Order: sequence, then structure tokens, then C-alpha cells
Amino acid sequence: MSRLNAKSNCFVSWHPEPGATAVDVFSIYWANLKCYPFRPFRRLTQVLAKIRSDKALVLFIASVWTTQNWYRLLLQLLTDHSILLPRRDNPLTLPECQELYPLLSSAWRLSGDHLQTEAFLAIQAGSSVPHGPLGLINSTIQL
Repeated sequence: MSRLNAKSNCFVSWHPEPGATAVDVFSIYWANLKCYPFRPFRRLTQVLAKIRSDKALVLFIASVWTTQNWYRLLLQLLTDHSILLPRRDNPLTLPECQELYPLLSSAWRLSGDHLQTEAFLAIQAGSSVPHGPLGLINSTIQL
């Protein structure tokens, strides 16, 4: 993040930057922040681990990439349904490394607080469609 691509007045940069609140986002405590981490792919697992360890609540933009190692951890931190973002003609890039972001992304509300994630899971379990009678029924006809 830099002052050139910051989306708010409060931002953290990877290197000393005029106007930055801090340098190195992993050196500060996230729990009391309203965070929107915009990270390089190579740091996704580290960012998700930081969310969990600091019990932070964040708005997280990530690719819908179910085969990645970090995707399972992302799902464990969910506190709300994700929102699929519209495809863009121009993919996102980070100016310092020109790393390309795939076009299909979602916004995820994540929390490292297990009480929030468990509450979300409990709501999901209660809203599912009933699966029918609990016992097995013999459906064969005997002649």
C-alpha cells in the first residue's frame, strides 16, 4: 500500500511512506482497526494467520480460488456470506510489483474471533433445508 493507491487516510505501507500510519502491517495489532488488507498473493496465508491471531475483523478481497492452500483457512474465518464482485475489464495490480490479480474476486467479512465465526455457522446450520425423516424406510415392494 502506498499513498498512491490508499483508499483511506489511514494506511500502512511496506516501506517508509509519507502519510503512512505505520510501516509493515504485521508489526501492529489489528484487533482494534477497521481493516481492508490489500495484499500480494504470496502473503495471503500470512494475512489470514494474522487475522486469526489478532482476532481482527476485516473486509477481505480475495480471488475465488478453491484449490489454493489458504482458501480453507479463509472459509474458517467467515462471519457473513461473501459477495461476488463484478468482473473488471482491467485486473487489479500492485504498483510496486505489478502482480496481477485474477478477475473473479469476492468480498469476505472475516474474523479471528471464533465466537463470531461459530455464530455465523450456527445460523447457516439452522437455515438449511430439512433432509426428511431420520429413519431409513424400506421402499421395496414385496409381492
